[in-house]
Amino acid sequence: SPSPPEKRISCVQYSFATLQTKLAAARQEFIQAGLFETEDFVNAIKSSRDRVDDYNIHGNEAFVYGYIYEFWEQYVNIWSTLYRIVGFCILGVFLVALVVTFSLWGSLILV
Repeated sequence: SPSPPEKRISCVQYSFATLQTKLAAARQEFIQAGLFETEDFVNAIKSSRDRVDDYNIHGNEAFVYGYIYEFWEQYVNIWSTLYRIVGFCILGVFLVALVVTFSLWGSLILV
């Protein structure tokens, strides 16, 4: 009897720069270990996003997703969000004081 054919597994790696078709979907696991502090998680998120964004060419839209990105996302932009909110609050107080007092100096002193 003839021997069964050998099972061969071939793996082809495509470079996104030479791939001319748009990918419908792909999955790549990121293993991130040794993350203990908030700064570690934020740096891991920024690093993996930068890495994935390098491959967003030819219409491919890649993004990272997972528990780390769902929960720790709030800490990535927390300082810029805080400064923006505080700025809007100060501007709001200034405008209300300006309307109520009709005095630029009074509004500036109040703020």
